[in-house]
Amino acid sequence: MSGISAGKRLSEAGITDLVILEATDHLGGRMRKHNFGGVSVEIGANWVEGVNGGKMNPIWPLVNSTLKLRNFRSDFDGLAENVYKETYVRQISRMNYHENTRAN
Repeated sequence: MSGISAGKRLSEAGITDLVILEATDHLGGRMRKHNFGGVSVEIGANWVEGVNGGKMNPIWPLVNSTLKLRNFRSDFDGLAENVYKETYVRQISRMNYHENTRAN
């Protein structure tokens, strides 16, 4: 999508004599699908990050208007924070227990 995005921006800036090159024989860069046993599987780019927060990923409007993708929230962003928080709280609780039960 970076080549198409760059071409679009250049075109909007008035530069129309341009050529977009692809590294392989298909369009879309890393975005592609492959047929495995009759099932179409996406390989390469699998999601567009940064579409739910206050700062929108600039590629999302282009991808959404072109490919009509659906947007959904996942908890992948909070995974590390949640694991850290649970581990931290458990460790603090353990430290408090040992601190409070130690003979003075």
